[in-house]
Amino acid sequence: MTSNLHLEIARIAADCGRIGIRDLDLIRELTLVVGYSHLAERFKDNREYSDILHSHLYQLSRLAHEDGQFTIGRKVETLLGGGTLPDAA
Repeated sequence: MTSNLHLEIARIAADCGRIGIRDLDLIRELTLVVGYSHLAERFKDNREYSDILHSHLYQLSRLAHEDGQFTIGRKVETLLGGGTLPDAA
C-alpha cells in the first residue's frame, strides 16, 4: 500500500519533470526525497529514514525557492507543515 506522502512526492516529481527543471542540485535533492520517501514508507519502524526525509524535504523546498520554482516549493512546504510527516526530533 502506498502512503499519501509517497503519492504527493511522486506528484511533485512529475510536476518538476513537466515544467522542465534544469537545476542539478534541485534534481539531486528531489531524487533523494523520492528514495527516502520509499524507505520511510517501507521501513516505518525505522525513525531514521523519516528524519532524513524530513531534512531533505526542507532542503528541496529551499532549493526550489532559490531556483524560482515557487509552486514546487509551496507544495513541499505543504507536506512539511500539513502533518503528513512525523516531526523530526
